[in-house]
Amino acid sequence: MLGMVLETAGVFIVLQCLANYLLLAYPIDAASLLAGNDLMRSSLAAAAILFSGPMYDALGVRMGVTLLAILTVVCVFGMVILYCFGHKWRRDVEDVV
Repeated sequence: MLGMVLETAGVFIVLQCLANYLLLAYPIDAASLLAGNDLMRSSLAAAAILFSGPMYDALGVRMGVTLLAILTVVCVFGMVILYCFGHKWRRDVEDVV
């Protein structure tokens, strides 16, 4: 149970950081970005209902939670990469457009 609580908190934090990053990076398109963010979060929640049962049956509870925790840590590293290099990538895209 403790692993699931930590994994859920990690996913929540990653998704909130992503929403804030999108708002600060692209303020003109804020409404569309938040709508897309909500669509992706809802799609993930709907898909989780479908894939969680078979995943835990195939991997067991311990390995299933470990897999989710590893994916959450990878997403946290993705947030760090966006924090470090996002301004450069946005500048490169603005130069092209």
